[in-house]
Amino acid sequence: MSIFISHSIIIFILSKLTLIHSLRIQDLSFPEYVMLGQTVTMYCEYYLGDGEYVDSIKWYKDNHEFYRIVPQMIGPNKVRTFDMDGVKIDLENSG
Repeated sequence: MSIFISHSIIIFILSKLTLIHSLRIQDLSFPEYVMLGQTVTMYCEYYLGDGEYVDSIKWYKDNHEFYRIVPQMIGPNKVRTFDMDGVKIDLENSG
């Protein structure tokens, strides 16, 4: 049995990028399909122009947010996760 990770994640991210002209995604990586119980790594690398910043980066599954990082924050409020069945975040390797 497989779980489909929708490409709507990419569409959502790209729709937000039109508001920030200097942000360029260098690499965006996540599997299209995942077997139930399988561990996956999702990765987003971006480039910012001088003086620009990212307010937040959010990951969604089935139109529900499960992960948010606010890069300019320091401490425990930098990363926020939301409970979702089938999703476990490795906080030590995120951010």
